[in-house]
Amino acid sequence: STNNYHSLSADCEVISYCLRKFYKNKKIIFRFFNFQHNTGNVADINIFVGLVSHQFIKYAPINILIIDAHKFDDSWIPYLSKMDYILGKTDFTVSLLREKIPSIQNIGWKTLDHFENIEKDFNSFLCVCGTSIYRQIPTILELWKPEYPKLHILCGKSYFSKFNITKKEQDNITYQEEYLNPKEYDKLINSYGIHLCLSSASSFSNTLQNCLSVKSVPVAMDNVLNKNFVINNVSGFLVKTKKKKKLKNNYGSEYLIHHEEFTNTIEKIIELGEIRLEEIGEKAKKEFR
Repeated sequence: STNNYHSLSADCEVISYCLRKFYKNKKIIFRFFNFQHNTGNVADINIFVGLVSHQFIKYAPINILIIDAHKFDDSWIPYLSKMDYILGKTDFTVSLLREKIPSIQNIGWKTLDHFENIEKDFNSFLCVCGTSIYRQIPTILELWKPEYPKLHILCGKSYFSKFNITKKEQDNITYQEEYLNPKEYDKLINSYGIHLCLSSASSFSNTLQNCLSVKSVPVAMDNVLNKNFVINNVSGFLVKTKKKKKLKNNYGSEYLIHHEEFTNTIEKIIELGEIRLEEIGEKAKKEFR
């Protein structure tokens, strides 16, 4: 996989956690190899997480690919015959890729529980970008008014320069461009009561699942996948989309923010009291469980 400190790394942690739990009476050895490397170690099983590399197929007799539709590329098709199992995380992903990969199976997915019992700030918003281009940051910055609450953006190093995004200099917007270790990350996501999880791509969305796990209020895109995780105005808020377009090089669609609907949703949340937001966060956690 790619050691990106965010969603793909979280997926690797989930796999490790589940296998250790399943094989609790056996000794199992995990070795991580970065997608960009070209050498590995001999193993019994290769698990490709999110990405395929033909360089590693030869190192194990069994090869498994776990894939998200928005990351799948047609150039990988020649390698699929070398995979013993190809797995998707949701029914939605499987339905999108079934034509290209008839053997794909949905195994379901989870994220680790990040909840810590610390006081939450319901007067500020958090947006976790990681290293993803799909977080719709330019639109969020454009629509974030000076009179809105504080918006804290956490992203990877050089995120804005890498994607040529201009930082909006505004008193109520702060930027944190650094990698946080797991303890620091958990403290951050627990301390903010409202999370913007507005990924435009159709995927499992670890940022949304992390938000649900810590009893915070999610603001997510109103699309087919998110409706499985968030009940609008009950366990979170779903922002209607402006338009849906096919991803250029991958599978699935991009759901883009409807500007007026985004503004209406943020202003609706601002008007709610802390007690009501806490209730929504509790219901979000219940949905997560």
